[in-house]
Amino acid sequence: MTGDYKLSEGVLYIAPETQYIRSQIYCTKNDVKRIVIPEGVGFMEDECFAECGELESVSLPEGLINIGPAAFADCPKLREINIPSTVKSIDTGAFFACTELKSITLPKGLETVSEMAFQESGIESILIPESVKAVEASAFFSCENLRRADVLNKNAEIGQDAFGSSYFLVEGYIAPGYPACCDSAAELLYTLLWCSCPEKHGEAVCRRAEAFIRAKEELIMERVLKYNNIPALSGIAARGLLSPEIISTALQTALKEGQTEITALLLEAKNAAASDEEEFEL
Repeated sequence: MTGDYKLSEGVLYIAPETQYIRSQIYCTKNDVKRIVIPEGVGFMEDECFAECGELESVSLPEGLINIGPAAFADCPKLREINIPSTVKSIDTGAFFACTELKSITLPKGLETVSEMAFQESGIESILIPESVKAVEASAFFSCENLRRADVLNKNAEIGQDAFGSSYFLVEGYIAPGYPACCDSAAELLYTLLWCSCPEKHGEAVCRRAEAFIRAKEELIMERVLKYNNIPALSGIAARGLLSPEIISTALQTALKEGQTEITALLLEAKNAAASDEEEFEL
Protein backbone atom coordinates (compact mmCIF):
# COMPACT_ATOMS: atom_id res chain seq x y z
CA MET A 1 0.00 0.00 0.00
CA THR A 2 1.48 3.31 -1.07
CA GLY A 3 -0.06 6.72 -0.48
CA ASP A 4 -3.84 6.74 -0.30
CA TYR A 5 -4.61 3.58 -2.24
CA LYS A 6 -3.39 0.33 -3.76
CA LEU A 7 -4.41 -1.13 -7.11
CA SER A 8 -4.24 -4.89 -7.51
CA GLU A 9 -5.70 -6.86 -10.42
CA GLY A 10 -8.35 -4.25 -11.16
CA VAL A 11 -9.36 -3.76 -7.51
CA LEU A 12 -8.68 -0.37 -5.92
CA TYR A 13 -8.17 -0.56 -2.15
CA ILE A 14 -8.35 2.71 -0.22
CA ALA A 15 -5.72 2.81 2.55
CA PRO A 16 -6.72 1.78 6.08
CA GLU A 17 -7.22 4.62 8.58
CA THR A 18 -8.36 6.94 5.79
CA GLN A 19 -10.96 9.36 7.20
CA TYR A 20 -12.09 11.11 4.04
CA ILE A 21 -11.54 10.56 0.35
CA ARG A 22 -9.91 13.46 -1.39
CA SER A 23 -11.17 15.10 -4.55
CA GLN A 24 -10.05 13.23 -7.66
CA ILE A 25 -7.89 10.89 -5.59
CA TYR A 26 -7.85 8.44 -8.44
CA CYS A 27 -7.15 9.85 -11.87
CA THR A 28 -6.04 6.81 -13.92
CA LYS A 29 -9.51 6.23 -15.26
CA ASN A 30 -9.64 2.89 -17.05
CA ASP A 31 -7.74 0.30 -15.03
CA VAL A 32 -10.06 -0.20 -12.06
CA LYS A 33 -13.13 -2.44 -12.02
CA ARG A 34 -13.89 -2.54 -8.30
CA ILE A 35 -13.36 -0.17 -5.36
CA VAL A 36 -13.15 -1.21 -1.71
CA ILE A 37 -13.39 1.58 0.87
CA PRO A 38 -12.48 0.69 4.49
CA GLU A 39 -14.41 1.46 7.66
CA GLY A 40 -13.49 4.81 9.17
CA VAL A 41 -14.11 6.83 5.99
CA GLY A 42 -16.75 9.46 6.78
CA PHE A 43 -16.80 11.78 3.79
CA MET A 44 -16.17 11.88 0.07
CA GLU A 45 -15.08 15.02 -1.78
CA ASP A 46 -15.93 16.11 -5.32
CA GLU A 47 -15.39 13.79 -8.29
CA CYS A 48 -13.27 11.34 -6.31
CA PHE A 49 -13.98 8.46 -8.69
CA ALA A 50 -15.61 10.26 -11.63
CA GLU A 51 -15.06 9.03 -15.17
CA CYS A 52 -13.73 5.59 -14.22
CA GLY A 53 -14.79 4.01 -17.49
CA GLU A 54 -14.35 0.36 -16.45
CA LEU A 55 -15.65 0.60 -12.88
CA GLU A 56 -18.30 -2.06 -12.22
CA SER A 57 -18.81 -2.30 -8.45
CA VAL A 58 -18.11 -0.36 -5.24
CA SER A 59 -18.13 -1.43 -1.59
CA LEU A 60 -18.89 1.45 0.79
CA PRO A 61 -18.42 1.19 4.58
CA GLU A 62 -20.79 1.80 7.46
CA GLY A 63 -19.95 5.15 9.01
CA LEU A 64 -19.90 6.99 5.68
CA ILE A 65 -21.96 10.21 5.96
CA ASN A 66 -22.16 11.43 2.38
CA ILE A 67 -21.54 10.40 -1.19
CA GLY A 68 -19.77 13.46 -2.57
CA PRO A 69 -20.65 15.65 -5.55
CA ALA A 70 -20.07 13.79 -8.83
CA ALA A 71 -18.31 11.05 -6.83
CA PHE A 72 -19.17 8.41 -9.42
CA ALA A 73 -20.35 10.61 -12.28
CA ASP A 74 -19.80 9.27 -15.79
CA CYS A 75 -18.99 5.73 -14.70
CA PRO A 76 -20.94 4.03 -17.50
CA LYS A 77 -20.28 0.44 -16.39
CA LEU A 78 -21.06 0.88 -12.68
CA ARG A 79 -23.87 -1.53 -11.87
CA GLU A 80 -23.43 -2.49 -8.22
CA ILE A 81 -23.04 -0.27 -5.15
CA ASN A 82 -24.31 -0.39 -1.58
CA ILE A 83 -25.48 2.70 0.28
CA PRO A 84 -24.67 2.30 4.01
CA SER A 85 -27.32 3.02 6.63
CA THR A 86 -25.22 5.94 7.94
CA VAL A 87 -25.35 7.97 4.70
CA LYS A 88 -27.36 11.19 5.12
CA SER A 89 -26.90 12.76 1.69
CA ILE A 90 -26.28 11.74 -1.88
CA ASP A 91 -24.73 14.89 -3.25
CA THR A 92 -25.05 16.74 -6.55
CA GLY A 93 -24.48 14.56 -9.59
CA ALA A 94 -23.14 11.67 -7.49
CA PHE A 95 -24.31 9.05 -10.00
CA PHE A 96 -24.81 11.26 -13.05
CA ALA A 97 -24.86 9.24 -16.29
CA CYS A 98 -24.24 5.88 -14.59
CA THR A 99 -26.22 4.20 -17.33
CA GLU A 100 -25.70 0.60 -16.16
CA LEU A 101 -26.83 1.34 -12.60
CA LYS A 102 -30.27 -0.29 -12.73
CA SER A 103 -31.06 -0.76 -9.06
CA ILE A 104 -30.10 0.87 -5.78
CA THR A 105 -31.47 0.67 -2.23
CA LEU A 106 -31.64 3.95 -0.33
CA PRO A 107 -31.24 3.65 3.47
CA LYS A 108 -33.97 4.67 5.89
CA GLY A 109 -31.80 7.37 7.47
CA LEU A 110 -31.11 9.20 4.21
CA GLU A 111 -32.21 12.86 4.27
CA THR A 112 -31.32 14.41 0.90
CA VAL A 113 -31.15 13.27 -2.71
CA SER A 114 -29.40 16.27 -4.23
CA GLU A 115 -29.61 17.93 -7.64
CA MET A 116 -28.86 15.67 -10.59
CA ALA A 117 -27.88 12.85 -8.20
CA PHE A 118 -29.15 10.14 -10.57
CA GLN A 119 -29.72 12.20 -13.71
CA GLU A 120 -29.42 10.15 -16.91
CA SER A 121 -28.70 6.99 -14.91
CA GLY A 122 -30.10 3.55 -15.69
CA ILE A 123 -32.28 3.33 -12.56
CA GLU A 124 -35.45 1.29 -13.23
CA SER A 125 -37.31 1.84 -9.96
CA ILE A 126 -36.66 3.83 -6.81
CA LEU A 127 -38.09 3.76 -3.29
CA ILE A 128 -37.32 7.00 -1.49
CA PRO A 129 -37.77 6.40 2.26
CA GLU A 130 -39.80 8.51 4.64
CA SER A 131 -36.62 9.97 6.17
CA VAL A 132 -35.84 11.88 2.96
CA LYS A 133 -36.73 15.55 3.35
CA ALA A 134 -35.78 16.71 -0.15
CA VAL A 135 -35.57 15.25 -3.64
CA GLU A 136 -33.85 18.17 -5.32
CA ALA A 137 -34.07 19.56 -8.86
CA SER A 138 -33.37 17.09 -11.69
CA ALA A 139 -32.47 14.33 -9.21
CA PHE A 140 -33.88 11.68 -11.57
CA PHE A 141 -34.10 13.80 -14.71
CA SER A 142 -34.06 11.95 -18.03
CA CYS A 143 -33.81 8.44 -16.56
CA GLU A 144 -34.96 6.53 -19.62
CA ASN A 145 -35.46 3.21 -17.79
CA LEU A 146 -37.24 4.59 -14.73
CA ARG A 147 -40.69 3.04 -14.55
CA ARG A 148 -41.65 3.32 -10.88
CA ALA A 149 -40.90 5.90 -8.17
CA ASP A 150 -42.23 6.10 -4.62
CA VAL A 151 -41.63 9.09 -2.35
CA LEU A 152 -42.97 8.13 1.08
CA ASN A 153 -42.60 11.39 3.04
CA LYS A 154 -45.75 13.48 2.54
CA ASN A 155 -43.78 16.58 3.56
CA ALA A 156 -40.82 15.97 1.27
CA GLU A 157 -39.77 18.87 -0.93
CA ILE A 158 -39.68 17.80 -4.56
CA GLY A 159 -37.54 20.04 -6.72
CA GLN A 160 -38.21 21.24 -10.23
CA ASP A 161 -37.87 18.45 -12.81
CA ALA A 162 -36.94 15.98 -10.07
CA PHE A 163 -38.44 13.28 -12.31
CA GLY A 164 -38.68 15.37 -15.49
CA SER A 165 -38.23 13.83 -18.94
CA SER A 166 -38.39 10.31 -17.46
CA TYR A 167 -41.19 9.47 -19.86
CA PHE A 168 -41.56 5.80 -18.94
CA LEU A 169 -42.22 6.68 -15.29
CA VAL A 170 -45.79 5.40 -15.20
CA GLU A 171 -46.28 4.05 -11.70
CA GLY A 172 -45.63 5.05 -8.11
CA TYR A 173 -46.78 6.94 -5.05
CA ILE A 174 -45.58 10.51 -4.64
CA ALA A 175 -46.86 11.23 -1.14
CA PRO A 176 -46.94 15.05 -1.43
CA GLY A 177 -49.07 14.64 -4.56
CA TYR A 178 -47.70 17.64 -6.43
CA PRO A 179 -44.48 19.60 -5.80
CA ALA A 180 -44.69 23.31 -5.02
CA CYS A 181 -42.91 24.28 -8.25
CA CYS A 182 -45.39 22.58 -10.56
CA ASP A 183 -45.53 23.80 -14.18
CA SER A 184 -47.81 22.24 -16.80
CA ALA A 185 -45.37 19.46 -17.72
CA ALA A 186 -44.89 18.54 -14.07
CA GLU A 187 -48.63 18.63 -13.44
CA LEU A 188 -49.12 16.14 -16.27
CA LEU A 189 -46.43 13.83 -14.84
CA TYR A 190 -47.74 13.88 -11.27
CA THR A 191 -51.35 13.53 -12.40
CA LEU A 192 -50.45 10.40 -14.36
CA LEU A 193 -48.63 9.04 -11.31
CA TRP A 194 -51.71 9.78 -9.20
CA CYS A 195 -53.74 7.69 -11.64
CA SER A 196 -51.70 4.59 -10.77
CA CYS A 197 -52.77 4.71 -7.09
CA PRO A 198 -55.52 7.35 -6.50
CA GLU A 199 -56.76 5.52 -3.40
CA LYS A 200 -53.54 6.42 -1.52
CA HIS A 201 -54.02 10.18 -1.82
CA GLY A 202 -56.05 12.71 0.13
CA GLU A 203 -59.13 14.53 -1.16
CA ALA A 204 -57.34 17.72 -2.20
CA VAL A 205 -54.85 15.87 -4.41
CA CYS A 206 -57.64 13.74 -5.89
CA ARG A 207 -59.72 16.81 -6.76
CA ARG A 208 -56.76 18.48 -8.44
CA ALA A 209 -55.85 15.39 -10.44
CA GLU A 210 -59.42 14.72 -11.56
CA ALA A 211 -59.87 18.35 -12.63
CA PHE A 212 -56.66 18.20 -14.67
CA ILE A 213 -57.75 14.98 -16.39
CA ARG A 214 -61.17 16.37 -17.32
CA ALA A 215 -59.62 19.59 -18.65
CA LYS A 216 -56.80 17.85 -20.56
CA GLU A 217 -58.40 14.61 -21.78
CA GLU A 218 -56.69 14.63 -25.17
CA LEU A 219 -53.26 15.34 -23.67
CA ILE A 220 -53.72 12.63 -21.03
CA MET A 221 -54.74 10.00 -23.58
CA GLU A 222 -51.97 11.01 -25.98
CA ARG A 223 -49.40 10.30 -23.24
CA VAL A 224 -51.16 7.10 -22.13
CA LEU A 225 -51.17 5.70 -25.67
CA LYS A 226 -47.65 6.83 -26.55
CA TYR A 227 -46.07 5.13 -23.54
CA ASN A 228 -48.59 2.28 -23.15
CA ASN A 229 -49.35 3.58 -19.67
CA ILE A 230 -51.57 0.81 -18.35
CA PRO A 231 -51.38 1.80 -14.62
CA ALA A 232 -52.62 5.32 -15.38
CA LEU A 233 -55.46 4.19 -17.63
CA SER A 234 -56.55 1.64 -15.02
CA GLY A 235 -57.04 4.43 -12.47
CA ILE A 236 -58.71 6.76 -14.96
CA ALA A 237 -61.12 4.11 -16.24
CA ALA A 238 -62.03 2.95 -12.72
CA ARG A 239 -63.13 6.49 -11.86
CA GLY A 240 -64.98 7.14 -15.11
CA LEU A 241 -63.02 10.29 -15.89
CA LEU A 242 -63.07 10.15 -19.72
CA SER A 243 -65.79 11.34 -22.05
CA PRO A 244 -67.32 8.84 -24.53
CA GLU A 245 -65.83 10.77 -27.44
CA ILE A 246 -62.29 10.53 -26.09
CA ILE A 247 -62.76 6.85 -25.30
CA SER A 248 -63.90 6.11 -28.87
CA THR A 249 -61.00 8.01 -30.43
CA ALA A 250 -58.44 6.37 -28.15
CA LEU A 251 -59.96 2.94 -28.77
CA GLN A 252 -59.42 3.29 -32.50
CA THR A 253 -55.76 4.21 -31.96
CA ALA A 254 -55.18 1.36 -29.49
CA LEU A 255 -56.72 -1.18 -31.87
CA LYS A 256 -54.60 0.10 -34.74
CA GLU A 257 -51.40 -0.12 -32.65
CA GLY A 258 -52.21 -3.55 -31.24
CA GLN A 259 -52.25 -2.34 -27.63
CA THR A 260 -54.30 -5.20 -26.23
CA GLU A 261 -54.35 -4.24 -22.54
CA ILE A 262 -55.11 -0.61 -23.32
CA THR A 263 -57.89 -1.76 -25.68
CA ALA A 264 -59.43 -3.96 -22.98
CA LEU A 265 -59.43 -1.10 -20.46
CA LEU A 266 -60.99 1.30 -22.97
CA LEU A 267 -63.71 -1.23 -23.83
CA GLU A 268 -64.52 -1.56 -20.14
CA ALA A 269 -64.68 2.23 -19.83
CA LYS A 270 -66.90 2.43 -22.92
CA ASN A 271 -69.32 -0.17 -21.58
CA ALA A 272 -69.42 1.52 -18.19
CA ALA A 273 -70.17 4.88 -19.82
CA ALA A 274 -72.95 3.30 -21.89
CA SER A 275 -74.49 1.75 -18.77
CA ASP A 276 -74.40 5.11 -17.00
CA GLU A 277 -76.17 6.75 -19.96
CA GLU A 278 -78.89 4.09 -19.95
CA GLU A 279 -79.45 4.56 -16.23
CA PHE A 280 -79.64 8.32 -16.69
CA GLU A 281 -82.24 7.99 -19.49
CA LEU A 282 -84.37 5.73 -17.33
